[in-house]
Amino acid sequence: MAQFVYTARDAQGRLFQGVVEGDSQGAAVMRLRSQGYLVTSLRPQSASAARRAAGSAGRTAPARSLAVFCRQFATLVQAGVPVTNALRICGDQADTAAWRDALTRIRLQVEKGDSLSAAFGAVGRFFPPLVASMIEAGELSGTLDESFAGLAVHFEKEHDLRQKVIGALIYPVIVVFVAAVVITVLLLFVLPNFLNIFQSSGITLPWPARALLALGRFVKAQGLWALLLVVAGAAGAGAWFGTPRGRSWRDYRLLRLPIFGRLAQNIEVTRTARTLATMLKSGIPALSALRMSAGVVGNVHFRRALEETAEAVRGGASLAQGLGQTKMFPGLLVQMVEVGESTGTVDSMLSHVAGFFEQEAENRVKGLTTALEPAIMLVVGVIVAFIVASVMLPMFEMATAMTH
Repeated sequence: MAQFVYTARDAQGRLFQGVVEGDSQGAAVMRLRSQGYLVTSLRPQSASAARRAAGSAGRTAPARSLAVFCRQFATLVQAGVPVTNALRICGDQADTAAWRDALTRIRLQVEKGDSLSAAFGAVGRFFPPLVASMIEAGELSGTLDESFAGLAVHFEKEHDLRQKVIGALIYPVIVVFVAAVVITVLLLFVLPNFLNIFQSSGITLPWPARALLALGRFVKAQGLWALLLVVAGAAGAGAWFGTPRGRSWRDYRLLRLPIFGRLAQNIEVTRTARTLATMLKSGIPALSALRMSAGVVGNVHFRRALEETAEAVRGGASLAQGLGQTKMFPGLLVQMVEVGESTGTVDSMLSHVAGFFEQEAENRVKGLTTALEPAIMLVVGVIVAFIVASVMLPMFEMATAMTH
């Protein structure tokens, strides 16, 4: 079927825009009329828009956008708005074309008779698998609004954790960037002028000045090639990290780093525990929840651990036993899950674990930035002192020569 971009008004005169499928323009108009719309314009969807819609299926929406949508949709459903109308309202208020295209395709699938969960699952990777599974659980239990509200909380916490980590590291990155720019300008433009004046005066430059002068000449002569080499190396490393072997090596080394490794582990444990808690609370079986959680975590080795846990649970082991056998999850998580299994409160225990490790990750980030800031300032101070010394020493020699 072809897709057509339409503009139409409903019985109350409200204006709507979207995409409709049909064998022809006449069939598309009849379909819109059957839904109570008066079509004011209809045109075939452009090739660029079609490519954009297809491209949106290959990218996952950001956690913040997912949280806003789920909160908005939950409010509309709770207020009694029909699902198709809620999808249309959310699509009209979407900020990006990718969101509008995705929600339009979902609405068209629902209007054709598909379930809401099947329509979300058919969009591709734009929505994480967790969304379709939670919607399906809400459809079966008649608590669709609660499922979307739970998804909103989940994505809000996911976004908050990410922002805390990024926000804590912004200041050190800015300091390093500004210091690098200042040092580069001094090295390339300021120092050579001073040092050339000293050389023309017949003063023998000390070794710090000679070293900086040689470094500045090298950067001017070979800096572009060195920059291209660094960019090529980064691109090659990025391509290799995109392969299964490279990704596995990178994730393994990341977990073994002295300080950042524990932080990465805390983040992955938080994400795993929160995802499992959200799905188990909605009534999704543990085996399905484990398999879907494996698609949410970012570290390859944690993903394999969850897959191994799913296989162990399928073989008859308890959730705590399966998690403990992988040796990837902290003992606290395993013990809390074991207590939850004995009391029937696994989802609650996992929520507590997620909160604990999220707080620990936040504390580690704060401690890391507290230690990084003076260390960066110390390194920058040593570099600046070296540059100042390379200028001041010849000045002292010149002053001594003038006094004699």
